[in-house]
Amino acid sequence: SVTSPNSFQWRGGSWGATVAFADWAANELEAEKVAIVYGEFGSITQSAEYARTVLERSGVTTQLVPYPILATDVSSAIQPAAAGEPYAIVMLAADAGCAAGYEGMQTLGITAQRFFTGACVSPTILGSVDPAATEGTIFNVEGPISATDPNEDAALYQAVIDQYGDGVDAMGAATVTFRAFMNLYSIMRGLGAEGTTPAGITDALSSQVDTPSFMGHPYTCDGQQFDGLPAMCSPQQILGQVEDGELVQLSDWIDVGAIYGD
Repeated sequence: SVTSPNSFQWRGGSWGATVAFADWAANELEAEKVAIVYGEFGSITQSAEYARTVLERSGVTTQLVPYPILATDVSSAIQPAAAGEPYAIVMLAADAGCAAGYEGMQTLGITAQRFFTGACVSPTILGSVDPAATEGTIFNVEGPISATDPNEDAALYQAVIDQYGDGVDAMGAATVTFRAFMNLYSIMRGLGAEGTTPAGITDALSSQVDTPSFMGHPYTCDGQQFDGLPAMCSPQQILGQVEDGELVQLSDWIDVGAIYGD
């Protein structure tokens, strides 16, 4: 849970994504209207509301359009969102909802800037739809994008995926899980066998300040990094955009916690 006192998370989740999208739409795109289409589910609904807070604080007219979380056809939600003629549409979807979102916007001829969560940028999902449906879409990721100059962390991660992945989507949730595993491993190595207890691990994590994170932003676990989400140690986001079928880095790190807390 993002509110649990003994939970430590090296990600921003859907909250980080929506705040990054809202900040980019308001300040970089200077959008006057933004629509947020989201599956009705506790954390997703809350994420949409986080984005609305950031947008409305910047004077952006914001429309929230919910749809059933298990829906495979989301055109009925996209249509009213588009009817308001927003400059940008944020689509909060995952898995089958990603392709449905791409196809729905393409079918309806949406020309607004599209934002989709990083879960929708996996090669498997992108390869299942017409490339024209994803061109220009902006996504959130939680590490630098570099196809030509991967760092040591990325190289290790890819080597593990190649050897043990057995078909796992390397661009999916595996990145978050592996980051958490490696960061926890680093803490446990520092504690040694005698110090590796639940209390010892909790105390060690709670004391981390600007600690290097595996394939991610340096982390601080003081419970103050993202208002209302104390478990998040490094919620910072990077945005990327699809250009000619490739994801290209669009932004540096975006401190979503500082933006939401302003």
